[in-house]
Amino acid sequence: MSSAFPSPYALPLAPRLQARLAGGFYAVALLTAVYAEFINPPAMGATAIALAVGCYVVVTVLLYAVLRPVHPLIALAATVMSLAGLLLDAIRWQPHDINAGMTLHGVFCVLVGWLLFRSMFVPRLLGILMGFAGLVWLLYLIPTLVLRIAPYNSFAGLLGEGLPMLWFLFVGIGDPHSKKLYESSEVVS
Repeated sequence: MSSAFPSPYALPLAPRLQARLAGGFYAVALLTAVYAEFINPPAMGATAIALAVGCYVVVTVLLYAVLRPVHPLIALAATVMSLAGLLLDAIRWQPHDINAGMTLHGVFCVLVGWLLFRSMFVPRLLGILMGFAGLVWLLYLIPTLVLRIAPYNSFAGLLGEGLPMLWFLFVGIGDPHSKKLYESSEVVS
């Protein structure tokens, strides 16, 4: 079922470009956060937080646009989790020493991992890696465990989340399968 009018949820960019932009904004967000958190902690001022959070908001919106054809409801749930997690992270809300922002980010990564695994336009291993990263971030529900295994958990999570995003940056999404998915009127469920 095609329409003469574009969907209000669609960005006016090709899916491959959206994926590459998501990878690029992810790289900027990650480098800003790593620099401010680990290399130069005093630099973690309002500007660094705003840049990292702002870039990840763009990543979230772009991933929603790319992954919506796979399963719209799961893509929307992932988007809501990411945006809520970013808000909680920006205000540094940590009830009972639980990093609520990272926990919601973990749910986001699990959902995106599932969407990537189910998609037809990236290798399934990327979905598994993203889901693994989400499980690592969900460990933030247990603050004492996170303190014991740090920094290994951060390294594992960043690796699991970073490799799919690097794929998006340098490769994008595959044309043969994504073209069929994006041109069809049915959503893969």
